Amino acid sequence: MTRSKKIVSGFYDSKLERKTNFLSLVLIIIYIALLYYFWNIGVVAVALLIMLARYPDLIWEIKYGKENIKKMPAIYSLTLLVTLATFPLLWYVLNYLN
Repeated sequence: MTRSKKIVSGFYDSKLERKTNFLSLVLIIIYIALLYYFWNIGVVAVALLIMLARYPDLIWEIKYGKENIKKMPAIYSLTLLVTLATFPLLWYVLNYLN
């Protein structure tokens, strides 16, 4: 076992991780429900699109660290384009879907 794995194994608690994941899922569902209640389904779709577009970047940061973010493959630039495309989409949804 490498040194970093030994250090991590001292802090890792699978029960706490499951509880944290469950709490995060509940909070996301509440967030989506509140967006739908106060605005509309279009805003919910935009919020989900932003979350999904950020997911590959987060996985990259977990695997390779923030210091290697400049070494990301070009395909990850598409997630940035999706995120930027959500802004005009959000404007449209808020102004024309009432």
